Amino acid sequence: MKRLFGARLVFLISALIGLAIMAPLRCFSFPDARVVGNEQRGDNATFSRDADRTPDAEVYIHIRSQQQQETANRIREKLTEDGYLVPRIIMVSSGPHENQVRYFHNDRARAGSIAQELRTLGLMPIAVQQIGHYENNPPGRYEVWLDPYVR
Repeated sequence: MKRLFGARLVFLISALIGLAIMAPLRCFSFPDARVVGNEQRGDNATFSRDADRTPDAEVYIHIRSQQQQETANRIREKLTEDGYLVPRIIMVSSGPHENQVRYFHNDRARAGSIAQELRTLGLMPIAVQQIGHYENNPPGRYEVWLDPYVR
């Protein structure tokens, strides 16, 4: 009995260690990310107030340097005026070398609308790109990634 318990305990501990080692490898959407500025809405936001209503579009803005903060604030202001929720501006250490609007579900048209809003601010060119393997992101969540040289 003690041998069986010991074997199960060793298996459980090795499984937990394996999960702990593998977990950081799967969490790569925001490398070295930190939140910049005030939050308008927390992580536990409700995306649909009524069952019949389309979820509110949430846009997360990603910047590479403090010099992009002013541009990110202008983007946040414009998108908020146009009815989008912009909970955070996130400072990241790496990302694409072009302006992008990223979407995660089959909603390219809405992502294109966000890109069009950014073009009215003079942010060009801007690509619209679907990103796979993030099914846990709720519908209506988008990301804006700024080119590292945009000021």
